[in-house]
Amino acid sequence: YASNVLKLEVKDDIGIIGQNLHSLVNNIKQPIVGKGKLVSNCEFYNWKTISLKYNINAKNDSDLLVKLIDYKINANNETPIEPYKAYCLIESILSELRGVYSFAYWIEDLVFVFRDIIGVRPLWYSLDSGFGFASEKKVLKNNFFPTINELDPRIVICYNINKNIIQSFKRPFISTSQQSCKSYRELELEFKNTLENAVSIRLPSEPFGILYSGGLDSTVLAVMAINAGKVPGKDFFCYTTGLFLNDKAPQDVEFALKAVKDLGLKLRLIDVKLQELEEMLIDTVYLIEDTHIPKIGVGVTIYSSCMKAKEDNIRVIFAGTGADELLAGYDRYKSLYGDDIQDLCYKDVLNIYQENCYRDDVVTMNNGIELRLPYLDTEFVKLCLSLPHEYKLYKGTNKLILRNI
Repeated sequence: YASNVLKLEVKDDIGIIGQNLHSLVNNIKQPIVGKGKLVSNCEFYNWKTISLKYNINAKNDSDLLVKLIDYKINANNETPIEPYKAYCLIESILSELRGVYSFAYWIEDLVFVFRDIIGVRPLWYSLDSGFGFASEKKVLKNNFFPTINELDPRIVICYNINKNIIQSFKRPFISTSQQSCKSYRELELEFKNTLENAVSIRLPSEPFGILYSGGLDSTVLAVMAINAGKVPGKDFFCYTTGLFLNDKAPQDVEFALKAVKDLGLKLRLIDVKLQELEEMLIDTVYLIEDTHIPKIGVGVTIYSSCMKAKEDNIRVIFAGTGADELLAGYDRYKSLYGDDIQDLCYKDVLNIYQENCYRDDVVTMNNGIELRLPYLDTEFVKLCLSLPHEYKLYKGTNKLILRNI
């Protein structure tokens, strides 16, 4: 271990893995070394339950992950390790763990890299001069990797160090071939229960924030937090950013102010001045490594809200990312019918890691804040993709089932 890379004493021909960790549970130095070596950026919400199931003494979720992988590979008792079999063993472990992750597991001469199947946690890689990977694209750029790719969450890469070759394995994803045949009332109850569970398992024991627009998605999160026993102004705060021109509040801020008054929420309102905006734009473009205007616009509001949340010592913040994609929330859905709605929802879910997740992760993490996204919980995504299209968009009303709960 070393405090910076210049203090590491390593030979030129040896591989290096490391992690600059934002830890919420029992900070353990990484790499974690067992039979293999692990660096991870993960948040498994059921890790304690799985630790008990396998009778493993784990200090946190990353510690459990490496011990589980070591245990499964040891039990397989195969030397040398066959890449596809090792991939299948790791995949079977991940099927029991509920949460988000990106990690690398290095054993013998093989390095496996995974990220969660939706792509909430980022992972970039390069095959220039061997194999490099990082959570942020700019890290690889700064270390002279010219050709950089974002890892598709439905792909796992295995790099053989000695042979300098890559194998990739396609991961199974959620099927949309079968729509639910349950009644609307049955699905509405299941929908509500699944989303409430996705929220409750992500609620921390410490105060947290909600990125709040005053719209449906973030309001549902706030109400569910209250229903789970969290107290506004004590256990959580809502953060809203607006650019005030001529002392006039933007429409999103007006919605937020009305909603917090009606629901008794505690709002942290960030009034961005025009002269402050330029510096925020520069910082946001650097962080997200993208000049697409809509991405930057959303990124700036997250950036500003997280700066305020950091001042409040908030380390976890919730957002409504994913609801629009899952439940036909965008205006572009309104011109579609039937299976075309389902197909676009599925496509948007597949692409959300590129469109939203990387931006949101790097902006929040720049402020030392972990982003939690209940709408992108795997169980909730599975349910939403199985819903009939008319429960999402009906006679011009989008997110119908979410509005009804």
